Amino acid sequence: MRIGGDAFDLVAKTVVIAAGAHSKALAAQAGGHVPLDTERGHHVEFDMETPQVSRPVCPTERGFYLVPISGRLRVAGTVELGGLSAPANSHRIALLERGARDIFPDLGKPDRTWLGFASRCRILFR
Repeated sequence: MRIGGDAFDLVAKTVVIAAGAHSKALAAQAGGHVPLDTERGHHVEFDMETPQVSRPVCPTERGFYLVPISGRLRVAGTVELGGLSAPANSHRIALLERGARDIFPDLGKPDRTWLGFASRCRILFR
C-alpha cells in the first residue's frame, strides 16, 4: 500500500489506522470501508475547591461516574453511538446533572458540559 502526503511518500506492507473516532474517515481516504461508528460520552463538570469524593465512584444503578479532578467534580457517562457531527444530547446531559444532584443535593449549576468522542477499533490494511 502506498501512503503519501505533502511531505512524504511511503510504501508499506501493513498500515494501521489508529485515529480513534476519526479512523473511519481516514480509512475511506485509503480506500477502505469500515463499519465503525463514534462512541460519544457526555460530561458535566462542577468547579469546586475540594470534590465530594476522593476517587472515581460509580453508582452502578445510575450508570455514570463521579470523578474528582483538581478543582472540580466531573460526572461522566451515558455513552451512545452518534457520529462526530451530531450535537450533544441534552437529555443525557440533564440525566447526569440530575443524578449528581440526587447524590449531592448542594451542587450548584454546572460550570461546563461537553461531549467526548472515542472509538475502540483499530483498522489494519494489508
